[in-house]
Amino acid sequence: MHPHFLVLFCILSSFHGLSQTLIADVGISVTRLSFDLGPDTRPGGLFEKPFIGFAMAAGIQYHSSKHVDISGKLGVIQKGGRSDITRSAYNTAGPELNYLTWTNPFRVKYPVTETILPFLTIGPHAQYLFSYSNHFAGLEENGELRRFNYGLFSGLGASYVAGAFEFGIKGEYYFDFNPVVNIEPSDNNSGVKATTRTYTISVTCSYDLGF
Repeated sequence: MHPHFLVLFCILSSFHGLSQTLIADVGISVTRLSFDLGPDTRPGGLFEKPFIGFAMAAGIQYHSSKHVDISGKLGVIQKGGRSDITRSAYNTAGPELNYLTWTNPFRVKYPVTETILPFLTIGPHAQYLFSYSNHFAGLEENGELRRFNYGLFSGLGASYVAGAFEFGIKGEYYFDFNPVVNIEPSDNNSGVKATTRTYTISVTCSYDLGF
């Protein structure tokens, strides 16, 4: 699916119908950034150590039934990488990437009791890179840094229902369809490709407006 059509699908589907429940997530992101500098780099890439950042989102749950609900959320997620290697260009602080995110989660629920609610989430995501560390400086001018990212996410969680409120915890994995950086091999270099593997762990809260 073309990325622009994916964004349009997320936005249109998220505002289809009458809003019913306000939702918010806040937590951490754990990212492994594979920054491979060609065949001569060691397995795992240059910044393969986990990077811990933040992840937060808020939105509207506009469809809900006993076993399925659908939401639209706008948020921010931080990605990056860490390394033990110290260089002038690649210090131990490692690269950082900050994304504006749009997710359209489908949540499949398995009620255990009236108040305990295990669930599975799956859906598309679209992300826009709004800031980054100097590790990526100069790449955008050559079209090698990709501002727009899209893919799928999925996860598991559980929540507790208390009247109009619902509190929970969840873990999700984000699968990206395209790399952050893609430099094609040439006579002067062996090529560079940077991809991310991102997990999030979040606490969740929602409030039913009673519509």
